[in-house]
Amino acid sequence: MSLSLFKRDSLKTRVTLFTLVIFLLSIWVLVFYVSQKLRVDMQRVLGKQQFSTVSFLAANANRDLTDRLDALGRIAGMFDSNAPEKASVLAGILEARPVLQNQFNGGIVALGADGVAVAEFPVSAGLIGTDFMGIDSVAPALNEGRSLIGHPFMDTKRQVPLFAMTVPIRDAQSNVIGALVGLTDLSKPGFLDQTIESYYGMSGYFLLEHAKTRLIITSTGRTRLMERLPDAGVSPLIDRFVEGFDETGVMTDSTGVEILASARRIPVADWFIVAALPTDEAFALIYSMQHHMTEAALLMSILAGGLTWWWLRRELSPMLAAVRTLTALSDTGQPPQALPIARHNEIGELIGGFNRLLETLAQRETALHESEERFKALHDASFGGIAIHDNGTIKDCNQGLADLTGYSFEELIGMNGLLLVAPEYRELVAQTIKSGLDHRYDAEGLRKDGSRYHLSIRGKSIPYKGSILRVSELRDITERKEMEELVRQQALHDTLTRLPNRRLLNDRLRQTMAASKRNGSYSALMFLDLDNFKPLNDAHGHEVGDLLLIEVAERLKTCVRETDTVARFGGDEFVVLLTELNTDQVESAAQAGIVAEKVRIALSKPYKLTIRHDGLPEKIVDHRCTASIGVALLVNHDDSQEEILKRADMAMYQAKEAGRNSIRFYNAKA
Repeated sequence: MSLSLFKRDSLKTRVTLFTLVIFLLSIWVLVFYVSQKLRVDMQRVLGKQQFSTVSFLAANANRDLTDRLDALGRIAGMFDSNAPEKASVLAGILEARPVLQNQFNGGIVALGADGVAVAEFPVSAGLIGTDFMGIDSVAPALNEGRSLIGHPFMDTKRQVPLFAMTVPIRDAQSNVIGALVGLTDLSKPGFLDQTIESYYGMSGYFLLEHAKTRLIITSTGRTRLMERLPDAGVSPLIDRFVEGFDETGVMTDSTGVEILASARRIPVADWFIVAALPTDEAFALIYSMQHHMTEAALLMSILAGGLTWWWLRRELSPMLAAVRTLTALSDTGQPPQALPIARHNEIGELIGGFNRLLETLAQRETALHESEERFKALHDASFGGIAIHDNGTIKDCNQGLADLTGYSFEELIGMNGLLLVAPEYRELVAQTIKSGLDHRYDAEGLRKDGSRYHLSIRGKSIPYKGSILRVSELRDITERKEMEELVRQQALHDTLTRLPNRRLLNDRLRQTMAASKRNGSYSALMFLDLDNFKPLNDAHGHEVGDLLLIEVAERLKTCVRETDTVARFGGDEFVVLLTELNTDQVESAAQAGIVAEKVRIALSKPYKLTIRHDGLPEKIVDHRCTASIGVALLVNHDDSQEEILKRADMAMYQAKEAGRNSIRFYNAKA
């Protein structure tokens, strides 16, 4: 296709040229495809050649084994019915056939019907009297009359690897009366070495293997005699060779080298020959071709990529210049200006569209700036802190939020708003935000310095550009909360001793009575009255009396548990409420008595009351004071709180009548 058919300044023409990248992609795909295809074809061709070679060797080995087995059978047929018992007969026959001696370099042995050697040649082997029934080819020859080639084994007597060929010896009636065994020493040069002695290629080799025992009978160079093949399941290709499949495939040998292997069965024996050639050598030509193709593809990619980059840079330079101009205007904050148009093509039209857009944006920016100024003035004038956040992340806020939290405006932008509330309130705030509903609630705020304060939060969700933003108003209500707490404390606590007053005592007593009904445990109410309080007031004034009451309150709190209640009932009267003592009345009374005695002893210790007046030296008043204590047990009562207090009060008066500084339990019969 001629480029003259296109307009020179057309962007479509340049985009069309840019599709040259498809050419580069095609090159790499072609390199990969051709490489894989060549490897497959080369493996098939080499496999056929290798299989032909191993088939030829297998045929030779089969012929050699058959010849030796036949020669051994002919010798066995020369014996008469007593031949196996006469070693001289065997020696004479073998001496007359020296070629046969070379065929069995491990010796020839004649066996009786029991498998024991009765004659041997050469006679120096020392095998007469040896039981050969352990050799796998002997028993079939003696018991079934079959001639057989056995598997390789290690001769324990001579410590050499052997394999045996066995033929039966028959009498005139064709009954088996013995066997003739030909032994081949695999450690010595023999006829098998002539079959596989040459290396295959530069680094290839041959293996002669026994299928049933998975043993290597011999190999090129005799380096792997009697080596065992991998167990079944380790190498699928070897497993197929063992199962009798004559084929070619790729596998990894025992040394970890990838090889191209071909196997061929030897029919006369349960053997097969394997020809193995490392794939590095087999596919050396393919690897070299792949390397050259990769280099060429890489060079073409670099060249085409460089030319394309240069061309695109040249053609797109007007657009890049426009982008740089827009960036410079954005960084300097200058008002948008019209961009220059270099050529009237598609890029020129695009820049013209930008110029019209810039003009419109300039008008909108002016209006937006005025609107932002008005919003900011209203935003900063708001009471408290205002935050605009998206999924908890603060997008904008006013100065009030910075003043409230101690963070700067810059620190707040982008912060997770949950960090502005105490950890125990964050789940509540998160769920509230997630609900999207308008809410108003109180929480505890967390300032930058770690200090806490009471916070009122009001939130509202607003739609913005397809998403939902959350606007939250935060107000500091610490002062209000402190006033509420002060009012609550004054309503429920004695202003002098800070102990619960009658109102809070009645509430605690009500809760204790309800718990007693539920669990059946006893509680105890102690009513205390100070014995020597009025003389102290008369002698030193109410100020010293107040100091005594404060010290009594502190001592009482040290005598009881945190779950118990110490209350000031009025004047110099105190009440101690002991909860959940025991379900047994006697045990509960004993526990209450222990606490009452502890209280009595604590209150009877001397007091040192310090009087301080501005401008005057401190004055210490020594005073001893005791208490009369009345105790009333309660459990599962339907009586009123007033009745319980009345019983304890009655017990207290009994303690006073008994001489003060004593303890009395309420007894309904008294």
